Amino acid sequence: MRSSLATLSLWIFISIDATTQEVCPEPPEVENAQISQDSPLMRSNYINGDEIDYICNDGYVSLRKITYRCKNYIWSKQRSAECTLKRCEPPADIPNGHYIITNGKGFFVGSTIVYTCKDGYQMMSRIYTRTCRPTGWDNQLPVCEDITCEAPNIPNAKIVSRERTKYDVSSRIEYKCHPGFEPEQLIQITCNYAGKWINKQDCVEKEGSCITPILENGYIERTHPTEDSIFYSCNTGYKTFSGNWWGVATCNNGRWSNEPQCILDEEGCVRPPKVENALIISKPQEWYSYGSHVIYRCRRLFTIKGNNRVSCHNTGWDEAPKCEGSICPPPPLIKDGDYIIEDKKDEVITKVSYSCQSYYVLKEQKKHYSCRDGIWDTPPECLKPCKLTPEIYMEYNLRPVQDNYIRHSDEEIQLYCKKGWHAGGFLRLDYVKGTCSDGKITIKKKCDTKEIFG
Repeated sequence: MRSSLATLSLWIFISIDATTQEVCPEPPEVENAQISQDSPLMRSNYINGDEIDYICNDGYVSLRKITYRCKNYIWSKQRSAECTLKRCEPPADIPNGHYIITNGKGFFVGSTIVYTCKDGYQMMSRIYTRTCRPTGWDNQLPVCEDITCEAPNIPNAKIVSRERTKYDVSSRIEYKCHPGFEPEQLIQITCNYAGKWINKQDCVEKEGSCITPILENGYIERTHPTEDSIFYSCNTGYKTFSGNWWGVATCNNGRWSNEPQCILDEEGCVRPPKVENALIISKPQEWYSYGSHVIYRCRRLFTIKGNNRVSCHNTGWDEAPKCEGSICPPPPLIKDGDYIIEDKKDEVITKVSYSCQSYYVLKEQKKHYSCRDGIWDTPPECLKPCKLTPEIYMEYNLRPVQDNYIRHSDEEIQLYCKKGWHAGGFLRLDYVKGTCSDGKITIKKKCDTKEIFG
């Protein structure tokens, strides 16, 4: 009997001691880290001898495993280790440009670089910044191309230098004002590094003088802009309005006495209609008799629509054909993204791919977009990320995420509760689920239950 009582007393003592056993305090916060979900122990209360592992947050890395052990009811680090910012590989250089660091030091996560072009080159890419992310540098390498000046449009003047469609930086051209305009001396202009012509002067009409008129189907003889009279003659198939071989006009108070003009001399047609992107391959003439014809041929990459043979009648020329372009226009731009050239043909872009800015994602994951018969495939859209504001963190008791942005996703996402909170219920989950759809975030539940330790 006494033995039974002694056994019962010992069992009661052990039970009471187990229920009143001290527990370790709340695990310590480790800078830039969180307790691993795969840690051998994940519970509310810890006792002497328990160990927990930590993992670094996104964008941070540790060379050694971070482990804490509870000993004598105090948490102690098992080895020297810490979470430091991840480092990106040195960013790539670009032809005719360079980069500078505008945010951060070195090439660590969060650092941002900006690319600029050398003198004489201009930035062609809409996105020219790159940021070091946990997965590496974002965005594509930008492109720098030569700065050029377009051929200048100078009213009432003639360019006397060799004419081109584009001019390199520092190119110089000379032009002279038409008779009756000033200044009379040659004017020289220069293409600068901004792609603009400098030292340009307007040609202004001289007071009291008459501008040499433009005469269609003829030519004017005027040896000096201050002369009061001009003589003109007409091309073959045309005659002056008076019917004479030569016509004359006199300048009176800034006006010509007779406006020079050339009219048809015989029955027939003059120049055939001009067709964009086409050439007339039959022998050219200044005048065409009734019944004669011309033949058109489209330039390369264009297709003729209509009859390429056009005849002259007493009512004029037949309807001219058209040359419809199969040449590709520049690729379409997309909002919050840019294109990457994948293929060219004769310097014309024919195939591209698209990418979005940081945290934006393409709505359509298509590898290439091509131009066919002058028409581009419909480009994709960049879907917006969701921004987690301080108000959202506070309302839902959430742990901050990298850069406070979440990418669009067709699947549910997990948002972890801040330390000391969970989502309640039997499982006591330390995260809640939500969705991010093109910039709109939806969180299904709050982290609304506070942990009670001790």
